[in-house]
Amino acid sequence: MKLLFVADGPRDAASLPGLVRSILEREIQAEFTQWAHLRTGGRGYERKLKFAAAQTRSRGLNGLIAVVDQDRDRRNERRKSLTNARQELADSGKFVAIAVGVAIPHVDAWLLDDVAAVRTGLHLPVETVIPSAGKAKYPKDDLDQLIQQSDFKEVSKALESISAQVQEGRCQNADKTGFRDFATDCRRELK
Repeated sequence: MKLLFVADGPRDAASLPGLVRSILEREIQAEFTQWAHLRTGGRGYERKLKFAAAQTRSRGLNGLIAVVDQDRDRRNERRKSLTNARQELADSGKFVAIAVGVAIPHVDAWLLDDVAAVRTGLHLPVETVIPSAGKAKYPKDDLDQLIQQSDFKEVSKALESISAQVQEGRCQNADKTGFRDFATDCRRELK
Protein backbone atom coordinates (compact mmCIF):
# COMPACT_ATOMS: atom_id res chain seq x y z
CA MET A 1 0.00 0.00 0.00
CA LYS A 2 1.43 3.37 -1.03
CA LEU A 3 0.58 6.22 1.33
CA LEU A 4 1.37 9.89 1.68
CA PHE A 5 2.03 10.89 5.29
CA VAL A 6 1.62 14.52 6.32
CA ALA A 7 2.74 15.50 9.81
CA ASP A 8 5.04 17.89 11.62
CA GLY A 9 8.59 16.71 11.06
CA PRO A 10 11.34 14.10 10.79
CA ARG A 11 10.40 12.34 14.03
CA ASP A 12 6.90 11.74 12.66
CA ALA A 13 8.36 10.58 9.33
CA ALA A 14 10.36 7.96 11.23
CA SER A 15 7.50 6.87 13.51
CA LEU A 16 4.24 6.93 11.56
CA PRO A 17 4.89 4.35 8.79
CA GLY A 18 5.71 1.64 11.34
CA LEU A 19 2.66 2.47 13.41
CA VAL A 20 0.36 2.35 10.37
CA ARG A 21 2.00 -0.89 9.17
CA SER A 22 1.15 -2.44 12.54
CA ILE A 23 -2.40 -1.06 12.60
CA LEU A 24 -3.26 -2.19 9.06
CA GLU A 25 -1.18 -5.37 9.25
CA ARG A 26 0.23 -4.85 5.77
CA GLU A 27 3.32 -3.52 4.08
CA ILE A 28 3.49 0.24 3.59
CA GLN A 29 5.44 2.32 1.09
CA ALA A 30 5.62 5.78 2.61
CA GLU A 31 6.09 9.23 1.18
CA PHE A 32 6.31 12.05 3.71
CA THR A 33 5.60 15.77 3.63
CA GLN A 34 5.65 18.22 6.51
CA TRP A 35 2.60 20.42 7.08
CA ALA A 36 4.87 23.47 6.87
CA HIS A 37 6.04 22.45 3.38
CA LEU A 38 2.54 22.31 1.90
CA ARG A 39 2.34 25.60 0.01
CA THR A 40 -1.32 26.31 -0.65
CA GLY A 41 -1.36 30.06 -0.94
CA GLY A 42 -3.00 30.31 2.45
CA ARG A 43 -3.04 29.06 5.99
CA GLY A 44 -4.97 26.39 7.78
CA TYR A 45 -5.08 22.64 8.01
CA GLU A 46 -8.29 22.38 5.99
CA ARG A 47 -6.71 23.94 2.93
CA LYS A 48 -3.49 21.97 3.38
CA LEU A 49 -5.33 18.66 3.69
CA LYS A 50 -7.19 19.30 0.45
CA PHE A 51 -3.90 20.12 -1.25
CA ALA A 52 -2.31 16.92 0.14
CA ALA A 53 -5.32 14.91 -1.07
CA ALA A 54 -4.83 16.32 -4.58
CA GLN A 55 -1.15 15.31 -4.42
CA THR A 56 -2.18 11.81 -3.28
CA ARG A 57 -4.49 11.45 -6.28
CA SER A 58 -2.01 12.86 -8.79
CA ARG A 59 0.78 10.54 -7.56
CA GLY A 60 -1.50 7.51 -7.79
CA LEU A 61 -1.16 6.69 -4.10
CA ASN A 62 -3.66 4.56 -2.18
CA GLY A 63 -4.31 7.00 0.63
CA LEU A 64 -3.30 9.83 2.90
CA ILE A 65 -2.37 9.80 6.58
CA ALA A 66 -2.73 13.24 8.21
CA VAL A 67 -1.48 13.64 11.79
CA VAL A 68 -1.34 16.77 13.90
CA ASP A 69 -0.12 17.34 17.44
CA GLN A 70 -2.53 18.64 20.02
CA ASP A 71 0.18 20.27 22.14
CA ARG A 72 -1.16 23.82 21.66
CA ASP A 73 -4.63 23.03 20.33
CA ARG A 74 -6.79 22.69 23.43
CA ARG A 75 -10.12 23.18 21.60
CA ASN A 76 -9.46 20.47 19.04
CA GLU A 77 -9.67 22.92 16.13
CA ARG A 78 -7.09 20.94 14.15
CA ARG A 79 -9.15 17.74 14.27
CA LYS A 80 -12.28 19.68 13.24
CA SER A 81 -10.45 21.27 10.30
CA LEU A 82 -9.11 17.93 9.09
CA THR A 83 -12.38 16.02 9.40
CA ASN A 84 -14.30 18.90 7.76
CA ALA A 85 -11.88 18.93 4.82
CA ARG A 86 -12.12 15.14 4.48
CA GLN A 87 -15.92 15.34 4.42
CA GLU A 88 -15.91 18.17 1.86
CA LEU A 89 -13.63 16.11 -0.40
CA ALA A 90 -15.92 13.10 -0.11
CA ASP A 91 -19.02 15.23 -0.79
CA SER A 92 -17.41 16.77 -3.87
CA GLY A 93 -16.63 13.38 -5.39
CA LYS A 94 -12.87 13.88 -5.06
CA PHE A 95 -12.53 10.74 -3.00
CA VAL A 96 -9.22 9.92 -1.40
CA ALA A 97 -8.88 7.53 1.52
CA ILE A 98 -7.77 9.79 4.38
CA ALA A 99 -6.98 8.72 7.94
CA VAL A 100 -6.74 11.52 10.49
CA GLY A 101 -4.93 11.47 13.81
CA VAL A 102 -4.46 13.91 16.66
CA ALA A 103 -1.50 12.98 18.85
CA ILE A 104 -1.81 14.11 22.47
CA PRO A 105 0.49 15.86 23.03
CA HIS A 106 2.56 14.49 20.11
CA VAL A 107 3.39 11.24 18.28
CA ASP A 108 6.19 10.38 20.75
CA ALA A 109 3.47 9.62 23.32
CA TRP A 110 2.10 6.90 21.01
CA LEU A 111 5.48 5.18 21.00
CA LEU A 112 6.17 5.64 24.71
CA ASP A 113 2.79 4.10 25.57
CA ASP A 114 3.88 0.59 24.52
CA VAL A 115 6.50 -0.27 27.14
CA ALA A 116 7.37 -3.58 25.48
CA ALA A 117 7.88 -1.87 22.11
CA VAL A 118 10.24 0.68 23.67
CA ARG A 119 12.29 -2.00 25.45
CA THR A 120 12.39 -4.32 22.44
CA GLY A 121 12.87 -1.59 19.84
CA LEU A 122 15.74 0.00 21.76
CA HIS A 123 17.21 -3.33 23.00
CA LEU A 124 16.98 -2.11 26.60
CA PRO A 125 17.27 -4.38 29.64
CA VAL A 126 13.99 -5.54 31.16
CA GLU A 127 14.67 -3.56 34.36
CA THR A 128 14.80 -0.25 32.45
CA VAL A 129 12.07 2.05 33.76
CA ILE A 130 9.83 3.33 30.98
CA PRO A 131 7.83 6.45 31.99
CA SER A 132 4.08 6.23 31.62
CA ALA A 133 2.81 8.01 28.50
CA GLY A 134 -0.29 8.94 30.47
CA LYS A 135 1.74 10.83 33.06
CA ALA A 136 4.64 12.09 30.96
CA LYS A 137 4.71 15.85 30.65
CA TYR A 138 7.21 15.76 27.80
CA PRO A 139 7.08 12.34 26.10
CA LYS A 140 9.63 13.46 23.52
CA ASP A 141 12.20 14.19 26.25
CA ASP A 142 11.45 10.89 28.02
CA LEU A 143 11.87 8.99 24.77
CA ASP A 144 15.11 10.83 23.96
CA GLN A 145 16.55 9.85 27.36
CA LEU A 146 15.72 6.21 26.66
CA ILE A 147 17.26 6.44 23.19
CA GLN A 148 20.45 7.80 24.77
CA GLN A 149 20.58 4.64 26.91
CA SER A 150 20.40 2.49 23.78
CA ASP A 151 23.02 1.64 21.17
CA PHE A 152 21.27 3.70 18.50
CA LYS A 153 23.32 6.56 17.08
CA GLU A 154 20.46 8.07 15.03
CA VAL A 155 17.22 9.10 16.67
CA SER A 156 15.25 8.40 13.48
CA LYS A 157 16.47 4.77 13.39
CA ALA A 158 15.54 4.34 17.05
CA LEU A 159 12.05 5.72 16.44
CA GLU A 160 11.62 3.42 13.42
CA SER A 161 12.67 0.46 15.54
CA ILE A 162 10.21 1.28 18.31
CA SER A 163 7.31 2.02 15.97
CA ALA A 164 7.78 -1.32 14.21
CA GLN A 165 7.10 -3.03 17.56
CA VAL A 166 4.08 -1.03 18.78
CA GLN A 167 0.88 -2.98 19.29
CA GLU A 168 -2.28 -1.04 20.05
CA GLY A 169 -3.48 -3.64 22.55
CA ARG A 170 -0.43 -3.05 24.77
CA CYS A 171 -0.91 0.72 24.89
CA GLN A 172 -2.33 1.53 28.32
CA ASN A 173 -3.20 5.15 27.52
CA ALA A 174 -4.31 4.85 23.89
CA ASP A 175 -7.54 6.76 24.60
CA LYS A 176 -5.67 9.53 26.40
CA THR A 177 -2.96 9.95 23.74
CA GLY A 178 -5.30 9.81 20.74
CA PHE A 179 -3.73 6.61 19.42
CA ARG A 180 -6.92 4.53 19.68
CA ASP A 181 -8.89 7.09 17.62
CA PHE A 182 -6.10 7.21 15.06
CA ALA A 183 -5.91 3.42 14.77
CA THR A 184 -9.69 3.19 14.40
CA ASP A 185 -9.66 5.87 11.70
CA CYS A 186 -6.85 4.06 9.83
CA ARG A 187 -8.75 0.79 9.82
CA ARG A 188 -12.04 2.43 8.80
CA GLU A 189 -10.55 4.55 6.02
CA LEU A 190 -7.74 2.39 4.66
CA LYS A 191 -8.41 -1.29 5.33
